[in-house]
Amino acid sequence: CVSSQVGCPMACRFCATGKEGLQRSLEPHEIVDQVLTVREVMQRRPSHVVFMGMGEPL
Repeated sequence: CVSSQVGCPMACRFCATGKEGLQRSLEPHEIVDQVLTVREVMQRRPSHVVFMGMGEPL
């Protein structure tokens, strides 16, 4: 799962992520860097990539 934002605007009572609110959306290069980091750590190409924000609502 690749994050697309920092924080969350939803402020759900059961989730700590929304306590700080939505800080910003990530820049494209920051999202790509997440995938490249996973590839480096795993030493193989990821087979599936899912995009979502932190605190994604149910």
